[in-house]
Amino acid sequence: MKPHFDCCWRREEACDVDVGLICRDDAEWLGSLIRRLPAAADGLRMRLLLLDDASSAGTAGCDELWEPTTVLRNPQPLGFGQNLNRLLAASTASLLVVLDPCIQLPAGERVVARLVRFMESQPRCGACTCRVYRPDGSYLHPARRFPTLRGLAMQCLAQGWPCSRLLAEQCYLGLPRDATYECDWVLGTCMVLRRRAALAVGGFDAQLCPGLAEADFGLRLATAGWQVKFHGATWCQMRALAGQTADVRPWVQAASALRYLARRFRTRLRRRFLLPRTEVQEASGGVTAGARR
Repeated sequence: MKPHFDCCWRREEACDVDVGLICRDDAEWLGSLIRRLPAAADGLRMRLLLLDDASSAGTAGCDELWEPTTVLRNPQPLGFGQNLNRLLAASTASLLVVLDPCIQLPAGERVVARLVRFMESQPRCGACTCRVYRPDGSYLHPARRFPTLRGLAMQCLAQGWPCSRLLAEQCYLGLPRDATYECDWVLGTCMVLRRRAALAVGGFDAQLCPGLAEADFGLRLATAGWQVKFHGATWCQMRALAGQTADVRPWVQAASALRYLARRFRTRLRRRFLLPRTEVQEASGGVTAGARR
């Protein structure tokens, strides 16, 4: 039987880290991003995973820019969570760096190396990110708190952050941007995943839209005892806003919100009535160290 997905293997090597990039029709800066990766990796043995999400230009020759490279091809465009799961399934390194093709890696910043070394120093961290700035220089707030019912309702009615109150509620505005701290979840724009942790919790929910897929992933990591952290010692910037988040229809967003809320409600019930309370939880009123859920 012919496999549903085509996969082209270029060369096998033992690597410190896999870097996953998704080729979409809006990924006009993909080649520039790949050329900056060696400096950003700062000597790390790196394998490139190029996932062609049924784009019109394919990999556009970008698979020739780095060795070793693995090219994955989707016969039809897939959702955000499905593409991340494809990268996780193809990865063989302990850490997977996921970068949006619109990300610009600053010269001399060694973003990939700093994030990878941070993850190596945090064995219980399942996912992390760094500071991310929008094309106009404004801050993206990549570290977030779990969405609330009110916040999700407002987001379904209006695109983006509807008001400063919700921004303060769901982002860590009181903490320095260059700090390092535990958070609830991180955006998938620039994210490092510990493959063992990601596979242990089942990867990403393919039925959730971007934003909620990462929040749900962070929730399941926390339930399984893994941490999600923000490492503000390094940064990157987007050349353009991510294409996969711009065209989510309101009814799709509403369905994703209901699915996420149902899972979070079930998780809270299990934590309250089924899971044993640790000494740390008892001392903190049921909330573990880090940001409040």
